[in-house]
Amino acid sequence: MVEVPDTRRAASTNRLPLTPDEPATLVEIYERVARQHPKPDTLNYKRDGVWHSIPAVEMLRRARHLALGLYSLGIRKHDRVSILSESCVEWVLADQACLFAGAVTVPIYPTLTAPQAGYIVRDCGARAIFVATAEKLAEVKSVIEDCPSITSVILLIGGDAPVSGALNLSELEARGRQLDEEQPQLSHELARANRPEDLATIIYTSGTTGEPKGVMLTNSNMVSNLIDSSNHLDFGEQDAALSVLPLSHSFERQAMNMYLHHGMSVYFGSLDALGENLREVRPTVFVGVPRIYEKIIL
Repeated sequence: MVEVPDTRRAASTNRLPLTPDEPATLVEIYERVARQHPKPDTLNYKRDGVWHSIPAVEMLRRARHLALGLYSLGIRKHDRVSILSESCVEWVLADQACLFAGAVTVPIYPTLTAPQAGYIVRDCGARAIFVATAEKLAEVKSVIEDCPSITSVILLIGGDAPVSGALNLSELEARGRQLDEEQPQLSHELARANRPEDLATIIYTSGTTGEPKGVMLTNSNMVSNLIDSSNHLDFGEQDAALSVLPLSHSFERQAMNMYLHHGMSVYFGSLDALGENLREVRPTVFVGVPRIYEKIIL
């Protein structure tokens, strides 16, 4: 069940910007990253034992092309798009693509069972879904095929998908590049159509007290929380952050926005390789939960 916020109360508590140039939407946050912090190593990920970097400008370009790819599939403003994946650089790009397209990101914990994931997909009425790998897609194939609202399936990592008509991320990006060549103004129009009051994401509760409930968060909710909670901290381009918590949770999702907003270099690690990642990256910023610090101490 998606919980609808009281829009009357929201309208009466409009945010007053702290500075004249304060970003008002997540799209403006990401555009500002490329403009003010054009680093060569904004996003960093490890594949086959080697670290790879994505510059801020490339991150923005890929997000825009993926957004156009979604548009080419019929995704429009306010449509729901789910992401079922572990945290990875592709997760961030997919999330940004949804926002640039004006769609609403609906994260799903990758540890959920197929029926649990299916409940969320059906409840939010997802039009498209990003799935981590072919193996994960095979696990939830029957659930996806049983959801009448889903018209598109995109594989985040890997090649062929075990679902007829599914695309991989590179194919979606290629569709977006082609559309960008045909309609070069479209990307700008979609980005500028974003409003602070527009719904940005629906994050579902764990379901420990019944069926999961969708919490609806606007661009203004996300941006104001980001700025008010982190602008008084001395973060900057000199910092590197190691990201290991699940992006499907609002805590790490907002931490990721914080990293990017302040121009940090973000490294995607894993809990299984935490010690190795800490030694390799030597982060100056690390966001964790009590259990992680307990493991480090032990």
